[in-house]
Amino acid sequence: MIYINAKKPQEKSALSPVVMGALSAKSMGPYIPKFVVTSTDQMTYMTSLAYKKMNDKAFRAANAQVKEGLAGSPVPKPKDAYDCWTIASNGRHYVGEFVELKNSKTLILKSPRDKKMKIPMSELTLGAQKYARFLSGSGQESTPKEKAEIEEWQSAQGGKSIRATFISLNGELITLRKEDGKTLTFKLSLLSEESQQRAEKLSGQ
Repeated sequence: MIYINAKKPQEKSALSPVVMGALSAKSMGPYIPKFVVTSTDQMTYMTSLAYKKMNDKAFRAANAQVKEGLAGSPVPKPKDAYDCWTIASNGRHYVGEFVELKNSKTLILKSPRDKKMKIPMSELTLGAQKYARFLSGSGQESTPKEKAEIEEWQSAQGGKSIRATFISLNGELITLRKEDGKTLTFKLSLLSEESQQRAEKLSGQ
């Protein structure tokens, strides 16, 4: 858990766009405290709760979501929680889904209105830079041996599949990026044996 002092904006520099986006969602309201739960590396959303909704029932629901996330089931973010990318020098935010990291220097985003935005990586906070590298597959979390592209990933149950790009394989958890730019993290065992082998090959394992 990370505690952020609202009067010290510089403390937010280590936060990923996942956390910043959830905190900035309109549904979270303007009041504090409010909290967001993610994976330890801040790359995967699990749950969030606004100050006005902090009651026993809401905490039980949030706890259930966290358990789902830890079990490898994808937990959808609130509809108004878009990834929020922060500029280090002035704290300005860019809201949008990751598209690509070009030449490791320029981040390409797609706004909620489908407009493309280009942001130099050097202008982003450390937390935003780390998340961009993670989504591009060039972070320390994963070192692919070949270029990952959009492909079919088959369910272990058979009959179901998803078109997505491989991002990373961390232990038993695989992260994929769908064609709409959204990421999914879940247990590798939920995929077919062939898709599991493909993920292991792309991760270099």
